[in-house]
Amino acid sequence: MFNFLARNKRALAALLVCVVGLAAFTFYAYAKKPPGWSSSDFVFYNEKGEVVLEWTLKRPFIATVEESDHLETRQGIKIGDDAEEALKTCNFEDFEITFFRKGVAIGDPEITREYVAKIKNVEDLVGFLPEIAEKEYAFKISVTTYKQAGKLVTRSQLKNDGLQPFEKQKYTMSMEIEDNKVCALSFENNYLRELDRCLEINDGVVPDTSDYDWIRKLSIDD
Repeated sequence: MFNFLARNKRALAALLVCVVGLAAFTFYAYAKKPPGWSSSDFVFYNEKGEVVLEWTLKRPFIATVEESDHLETRQGIKIGDDAEEALKTCNFEDFEITFFRKGVAIGDPEITREYVAKIKNVEDLVGFLPEIAEKEYAFKISVTTYKQAGKLVTRSQLKNDGLQPFEKQKYTMSMEIEDNKVCALSFENNYLRELDRCLEINDGVVPDTSDYDWIRKLSIDD
């Protein structure tokens, strides 16, 4: 048997290289696959990993943080983080983007059109970060999730089920980038916004009719 192993050292070595290579490729492919969304992605956490935002009707439907709050997303993103790392960490597989001139609160349609025509994915956006900073532009990138078949999905993943997109919107996450740094983070609870609107026009109750089934379905945690 030892003679057999000696004669086949090269074959065994080649086999080992193939196995290790396959394992590395499998890990790389897994790591590159964007993770799915869940409700835990749309709350802020303190440095101990404790949730500091509980969505209720008593709160505004948009939650933002300041740098002094020392809060972060579930992925560990916080104000002041490097833009490239933050963009690569978040699941911005399906995003909307608006560009601004630095120091101006209103989006610039012309600049936005220019870059939207060039940017097809996050990798493209990362490549333009130095140019965007040099031109003193800023941008806001957002992803909206929808509740469908018990999961949170992005718009391109929606299937036709007879409901309008707004009837399935659950959460939106937004990140603002300026000078290659994260300068703002916010979450929007679209369900609570729609529920509040429903209660306002129906004397504080959700009517027990099929027309409002979508509201009841959105209330279920993911």
